[in-house]
Amino acid sequence: MAIIVYHENYASNDYLDQFLDIYYANQMQYLASDLLKNGVSGMEITKALTRAIRAAEIAGLDVRQHFLPMYTQGIDGLFNDCKMTKLGFGLLLLNADVNAPSIANYQVSLLKKSFNW
Repeated sequence: MAIIVYHENYASNDYLDQFLDIYYANQMQYLASDLLKNGVSGMEITKALTRAIRAAEIAGLDVRQHFLPMYTQGIDGLFNDCKMTKLGFGLLLLNADVNAPSIANYQVSLLKKSFNW
């Protein structure tokens, strides 16, 4: 006689999770560090990224589908970065410091498009 063990919760399938991570990563074409070229400081990018991820969580989005923490090689060595989807990058830009003209221009153009102005 075989014994069947019932588990209320089964561990997620590691292979499926790995496949999904690769799939999601392939959809991400933007890097948080791209804002460095637009005059946004690393500290401000970190703050904006934290707010963007929090906004995604509160909105009920699967954060894993839009944000992937990673490292990027720069002139000064490795630094923390984040790969994002277009939606993730948009959330980052909406939460970034408006003292950088490119950020302020993006936010205004987004609102103009949203309101057909």
